[in-house]
Amino acid sequence: MRITLWNIGGISRSSIGASNTTINKLAAQVSVQFMQYFFNLKEVLYSIIILISHLLSLIVSPRLSTKPSDRTVVENEEVTFTCAATGNPDPKITWIKNGKTVGLGNKLSFVTDRNHSGEYWCTADNGVDEAVNASAFLEVQCKYGQWQV
Repeated sequence: MRITLWNIGGISRSSIGASNTTINKLAAQVSVQFMQYFFNLKEVLYSIIILISHLLSLIVSPRLSTKPSDRTVVENEEVTFTCAATGNPDPKITWIKNGKTVGLGNKLSFVTDRNHSGEYWCTADNGVDEAVNASAFLEVQCKYGQWQV
């Protein structure tokens, strides 16, 4: 492209502008620089997406892998309930009876008396989504010998 300021005897002179060749070279350079920028940006965005997907795959909601089972025992016997959970970060297990925490960890063991009858809840929580839980009933029967006259 050329802007002609004056023309004498068929000879043009321009003080502004450039030839088509110069414009094409400039356009090619701009195009190459833009493409490099675009591909760098594309690589950065791709890396961010990969990083986020890895982070999300590392964070896993809790799931119960072992649930407690209902039990019937005679008083003064030891009972053990088991509960296990998977997830990332590792879920913390809490045992609850009547709204009160009665134990922590995968196992809840104790020597029974009649007051221990009821429903025991295992709750697994790792801060991702909602906690998961399961329950088991414990029936504690009296010893037969105690009721003899």
